[in-house]
Amino acid sequence: MNLVKTFDGKRIQDVEEAINNFLNTYDGELIQFQIIKDNDLNIYEAIISYKQSNPSEKQLTV
Repeated sequence: MNLVKTFDGKRIQDVEEAINNFLNTYDGELIQFQIIKDNDLNIYEAIISYKQSNPSEKQLTV
């Protein structure tokens, strides 16, 4: 099953770091991502699609 999560940050590097930290903690595999810059709020927003590396493990709620 593919799961979806969103992240945001002032810099694109902040978003990248948050995604990497999440995937390392969750032990997940990134399937797809999209990054959008919101000029009105002056932030970057990312939507990722990922899957759990071991689906038999309990899903982590973050």
